[in-house]
Order: sequence, then C-alpha cells, then structure tokens
Amino acid sequence: MDFLMTMIEPYRAVIKEKWKKVKEELKDETKIVFPMTASRDTVLHLAVYSGGEEPLRTLLVGIFEMDEAFWRNSAGNTPLHEAATVGNLAAVKLLVEYKKEDLVAENIYGETPLFRAARCGHLEIVNYILEDCEDFFSRCSRHWTNRKGNPIIHAAIQSQKFGER
Repeated sequence: MDFLMTMIEPYRAVIKEKWKKVKEELKDETKIVFPMTASRDTVLHLAVYSGGEEPLRTLLVGIFEMDEAFWRNSAGNTPLHEAATVGNLAAVKLLVEYKKEDLVAENIYGETPLFRAARCGHLEIVNYILEDCEDFFSRCSRHWTNRKGNPIIHAAIQSQKFGER
C-alpha cells in the first residue's frame, strides 16, 4: 500500500472530527506534516477548524521539524492564517507561541494572518495580535496592505462584520 493510501483513514477521521482517532492514526511525524487535501492542507491546517486549542496542541508536540513547503497550503496559508481566518483565538495563541515569525508570513495574495483576521471580521484576533504580541512581528508594515495595495482598513470595512457579536 502506498503512502497516499495510508492517509485515507486519518483524512476520514479529520472530516468526522474524530480527533482522538486522528492522533492515533498520525503517530508518525511524516503523516502529520504531509498534505491531506487537494489544497495541500496538512492536519495542522484542518485542526484549527476544531474551534479550540486541541487537537492542535497535541499534534504540534509530535513535530520536531517541518519543511516550509508543507507548512503552507496551495494558497500560501500557514496554519496561523487558517486559525485567523476561522476565528479560532485559542489556536492563534498556540501557533504564535509555536512559530511567532508566522505573524509576518504572507500568503499568495500578500495577506498576513492579521490581515486575514481583519478581512474576516475577527476583532478578538486583531486585538490579540496588536495588543498582546507587541514586537516586530505584530508591528511590521507588511500587515497594512495586501499584494494589490489594498489597505487592511478597507478589508475590515468590506467584511461588514466588525461590531457584530
């Protein structure tokens, strides 16, 4: 059986949100860092959709080193981009702790995780990055525009989500 076939069961478990089974299936670090979807998402990208810190924390413990090519999906998003996009503050905090330099990572559209959080209307993540991560990574000028030159404030306004609770 080839490697791709061994990823079927872990993928099914992720889709069904059976995180305990995912952890059992992905004991081998190679499987944790290998893309699971056509968009090249790894289990780490998908774990942020759980809405909390787990199972991401447990999966990160099993990784010693991850090739940068697998850390990003086909849109250039890191797991931190995905957590900021879906509004998972617990995962954002964990990923910042794990790999803080991802705060300035740009996807293929030139968006940082802060830009994505603003664009998707996740004020609590915007506040966390700007207020609790006070350093170069949170104050970098890369955050303020995307690759097309669109300012972050325009993305936030266009989301029409700020102020909603």
